[in-house]
Amino acid sequence: MKQLVEKSPAVLAAYEEFRRFTMNEEMQDMERRRRRFLEDQRIYAGAARSEGIAQGKIEGKAEGKIEGKIEIVRNMKHKGYGIEAIAELTGLTHAEIELLD
Repeated sequence: MKQLVEKSPAVLAAYEEFRRFTMNEEMQDMERRRRRFLEDQRIYAGAARSEGIAQGKIEGKAEGKIEGKIEIVRNMKHKGYGIEAIAELTGLTHAEIELLD
């Protein structure tokens, strides 16, 4: 390193700036805070992503249940079940069943 620094004024200037930066406690503290901030952001982003995935799974299951009930109601209607029987077996209201034609 010493030979490289002695041969190039630009490298020497960069090396001196690096030393000045690393010797300054305030700058070191700023760098520690910057790294902590970036790590916190990474953690929060990961948590938000996990929360979004979990919410998506919940919504997907709910949609699947609804689609399943719709299919059951249509099949029951096709087989001749009355609205009263369909309502009793599915838990849907008469109005909801009538909408599913």
